[in-house]
Amino acid sequence: MAPNIFSAILWIISAGALAVAGLAWRQQPARGARLAALLSLSVALWCFGYGAELCVRTLDQMRFWTAVQYPGIATIPGFWLLLSLTYTRTVEVRRWRGLALIFAIPVLTVLAVWTNPWHRLYYVRESISVHKGVYLQNLTVGPLYWLFLVYAWSCVLLGGLAIIRTVPASNPHTARNTIILALAAAVPYGLALARALGWRPFGILDVSSFGLAAPTALLAYLITRRRLLSVRPLARTMVLDTLEHVLIVIDESGTIVDVNESAARLLGERLPAIGAPAHAVLSAWPEILEASQSRTPRTVEAEVTNAGVSRIYQVDIQPVSGSSYEPVGVALVWRDVTRQVQTERALRHRDAILQGQANAARALLTLGDPDESVHEALRILGSVTGSAEAFVYENQAEIVDGIWSVRRYLWRSGERIGDDAAPAGLSTEGSFDRWLRSLENEGAFPSTAVVLTAADRTELDRRSLGSAAAAPIRIGGIPWGFIGLIDSQDGRVWSEAEVAALTALAPAVGNRIAGHRALTELRASEQRFRSYFDLPLVGVVIASADRVILEVNDAFCEMLGYTRTELIGRFWDEITAPDGIDAERRAHDAVVEGAEPSPSFEKQYVHKSGRIVDVSIAARAVRTEDGAVDHVIGAVQDITEIKRDHERLRRLNETLEEQVAGRTLALSNANEELAAFADAVALELRSPMHTLAGFHRALVEEYGPSLEPEALHYVRRIGDEVAEALEMMDAALRLASVAHIELSLVSVDIADVVREIGHTLASRAPERSVELRVQDEMRVRTDPRLLRLILEELLGNAWKFTVSREHAVIEVGQDRSSHGPSFYVRDNGVGFDPVYRSRLFRIFHQLHDPAEYGGKGVGLAVVQRAVHQLGGDVWAEGSPGEGAAFSFTLPDPSD
Repeated sequence: MAPNIFSAILWIISAGALAVAGLAWRQQPARGARLAALLSLSVALWCFGYGAELCVRTLDQMRFWTAVQYPGIATIPGFWLLLSLTYTRTVEVRRWRGLALIFAIPVLTVLAVWTNPWHRLYYVRESISVHKGVYLQNLTVGPLYWLFLVYAWSCVLLGGLAIIRTVPASNPHTARNTIILALAAAVPYGLALARALGWRPFGILDVSSFGLAAPTALLAYLITRRRLLSVRPLARTMVLDTLEHVLIVIDESGTIVDVNESAARLLGERLPAIGAPAHAVLSAWPEILEASQSRTPRTVEAEVTNAGVSRIYQVDIQPVSGSSYEPVGVALVWRDVTRQVQTERALRHRDAILQGQANAARALLTLGDPDESVHEALRILGSVTGSAEAFVYENQAEIVDGIWSVRRYLWRSGERIGDDAAPAGLSTEGSFDRWLRSLENEGAFPSTAVVLTAADRTELDRRSLGSAAAAPIRIGGIPWGFIGLIDSQDGRVWSEAEVAALTALAPAVGNRIAGHRALTELRASEQRFRSYFDLPLVGVVIASADRVILEVNDAFCEMLGYTRTELIGRFWDEITAPDGIDAERRAHDAVVEGAEPSPSFEKQYVHKSGRIVDVSIAARAVRTEDGAVDHVIGAVQDITEIKRDHERLRRLNETLEEQVAGRTLALSNANEELAAFADAVALELRSPMHTLAGFHRALVEEYGPSLEPEALHYVRRIGDEVAEALEMMDAALRLASVAHIELSLVSVDIADVVREIGHTLASRAPERSVELRVQDEMRVRTDPRLLRLILEELLGNAWKFTVSREHAVIEVGQDRSSHGPSFYVRDNGVGFDPVYRSRLFRIFHQLHDPAEYGGKGVGLAVVQRAVHQLGGDVWAEGSPGEGAAFSFTLPDPSD
């Protein structure tokens, strides 16, 4: 590397640019300080790299330093344009999209220079020339170079125009600064233009880089001496744009000639462009437009809604005069007075609400008619809050037909509906179910008012209403209902004063309604009590705590034969039987002390005639709020005749019991004798019948061949009848034997017994295909002999009536029926007609042909008697051709 005069000059310029960058960087956060620093750094990089390029002699070294300096060369136009636009407040580019647009070509240029050996689109050819001992690059430019050149000159010209445009509107100081800044940019680019036109005093040496000394020096001068970054140009514009108030200036032709940045907050998307007609922007505020056209000073209040937010502005309209005091237009200064106006409105609204609250409370206290007073309070409250409706609802004790509460009173703008329109006190409009329930807190209303808007409504939607506020009404600490307001304005925000008034009036309304109802109820209660008191059905007596009679009804007087005057003032002892005075005193003291031993007690009074009157008394103590006994009230019933009837009935019962005992013994003896007779008959008849059967066999064997056919036929018929008689005797004995079995209760598994019986049945008919399905673990506590008898009969019955099935199925299991836990035996046999179900368990009765299925009709009768002896029940279900099911219960003896 061989430094020379040219490289030394460039390096000095580079050092100066670095110093200016440091000065500018320290001016932050002044607008444009960072851009001025970046612009100076780009200048320093260009001058340093070009100076180094002039010190080398090989083409590769020159290419390297060209690549070093080009980031500075490429970014100077962009930084200049940004500095010009920002400094003059023309526009401030901060978004990445705008920055990317400005620096896209510089980035492309740097990449093109760095990769030029591979594509030759920026420099087509490169060679070395020597001028006065200095080695220079001789370059032939390509298309990308011209693209960058157009971009660079465009940035310079746009920045220059932005600066020059502001000179007429600036004060002398800032105007000079602006001119100097424009000259700083003009020097290097002027040299570049001169070189392009042929002025080359040093051959191919680029003299425009030496021209960077001028902007470097001038920028240092402007920053240090002229306070370029601290005293901004267009101070008037700066002040106006930083004003919180909105400024719109309209000339005499009705054209907008100036606006400040605050107008964007006011008008949003309607922000007017300079040169737009005023009526197109101000048409929403006719009063302001009219005042601006009249050129008279005025102050107008306007409401502006922007992005769904409403603000209130005070607009000062002032004429603007020229230098010769001639009118040139009007200035509209918009001051945001939203908070001030809202505060004033809120105070006025609060005062009105408080006054309305006081008037409503006065109406509740002073108006005689309670319904009228509640209606008037609702009218005042609804009117002062500007509501569509004011209402009072009462909770129902139970939800009826989906109605949770019923309306008692309603004021609606221009009308009222309530108790006076519904004499029964019921206005059963549908419940505001969802949002009224939100007033609940574990079954009770919360202690504060609840404000509900559109998000919480169901009934409100149906009635096209907007929002509601409600407060609970408590009577005696118990939720009674609620008072509320409804407004047709969707999503209305209820003020604290409105909610407070609603909450304050709730107990007043509740007390008024409760007081009226209590008085009405008291009158009705007194009337009911008097009507009950005078009923002739029972005697009623009221006594003091020290047992002095205070009041009696006619029934009590008639019961004892005294007049009311004769009884009032007497002690209980005077009309009580002598031997019952102590017991009566104890009962009275127990009632007074609250330790009532029983709902009623019996005693004896002495009638005026001297006879004894038996009575039953139910007495209760009525206490004051402090718990002291005010009086004792008793209901007295004459039971003299009842006592006499009881005595007669007792004597009659004693006689009947003796007669029943005698007849029961006789019946028991008769049953035993009948059973013994039946057994004896069965046993005694069996012996001669067996003898007769033996004679029959001998007769047939000995003389059968010699008998005539007809005689032999009759002999055989005699034998059949004898056999039939023996079978029926055996069946009768089997049925009778069930009653003689002494029960021995043990735990038995029904499944095991069924499997044993099934095995026996299968061994008797091995040719049959019978599937026996048995449920496991059917354990029961019962008598095993009777259980086996029951199962043998039922399984034998099922086995017999499935004989016609190619594949018979018999099921035994446990089930639960209307009779409780039960067991069943089910088959797929011939079944039976349900019409004849009641005949199944009759002895010697058969529903099917005995010739086909055999039997004597005794098995099911045995089953029924055995089940009944075990305390259970048995029944049957079936259909012809679909099988039968026999179920029985075996209750646990311990239950």
